[in-house]
Amino acid sequence: SSNYFLRGNAYLDSGKNEEGSSDFSTVIHLCPRNSVALNNRGICYRLLKKTKEAVNDFSQAISLNANYRDAYNNRGQAYSDLGKFDLAIDDYSKAIELDPTYWFAFNNRAIALWEVGRKDEAVIDYEMVSKIFESG
Repeated sequence: SSNYFLRGNAYLDSGKNEEGSSDFSTVIHLCPRNSVALNNRGICYRLLKKTKEAVNDFSQAISLNANYRDAYNNRGQAYSDLGKFDLAIDDYSKAIELDPTYWFAFNNRAIALWEVGRKDEAVIDYEMVSKIFESG
């Protein structure tokens, strides 16, 4: 299954999301508890606009690994795509709780907060992104 996983990542990196999702599906069939393959297939699905399938994969990855910050962030992005900003904010917040230096989740949460009119909080998150980059 490692060959399919590696090729799936190569497809994902090169924008061949249909091929990537197929390879990750093979990995998941062979190793149903592979949270990284689920997360990566979810990314492929999200980029293919199969957003509900993406949410399902990210949720399964999280159920297998409750500390999977990237899966929370990715599911947040899928929820944002669906206009479910409150769910997205919850997921970004969980990713930030798991990694307080995760600038990408702060940035994504700021966008979602802005969308729901919580602009003061969005500005605070954007300021956190700047602080993370200044300290890193």
